[in-house]
Amino acid sequence: MKKHILIFVAIISLAIINVACSEQNDADNFVGTYSVSTVQNVTWGNASATLTDYGVFRITKISSSRVQVSGYFNTTGKVVGSNIYLKSYTDSDANGTSTIDFGTGTLNGNVLTITSTQSGQLGENGVYYLFHSTGNHTCVRQ
Repeated sequence: MKKHILIFVAIISLAIINVACSEQNDADNFVGTYSVSTVQNVTWGNASATLTDYGVFRITKISSSRVQVSGYFNTTGKVVGSNIYLKSYTDSDANGTSTIDFGTGTLNGNVLTITSTQSGQLGENGVYYLFHSTGNHTCVRQ
């Protein structure tokens, strides 16, 4: 009887180790280089327009649920299942300052979709104008 119990415990232990080793963390699903296409509805001063922009960013893993995003976006995020929650950030240069807030991003296969709201000040000929935009970002993992 003891021999059967020891064999049973050994089999269960091996099964648990096998499952633990083969599990993929949520963050692993997001790692890679993405080409991003952005459509933004922008209000700047007294004008408004729809702008299209393109870029590239890379997602690297910090931990099982945390990622670093660099390139087109520069922030960190938390991953839960197929959703990513990117941290807001502020950026500035000689042309002005902007803060970008992200909605929940969703990964479906190799396509990550993210929404955002951006606001700040942009300069033209030494005059700074308030601006606000909403963006839809379609990101395809390369």
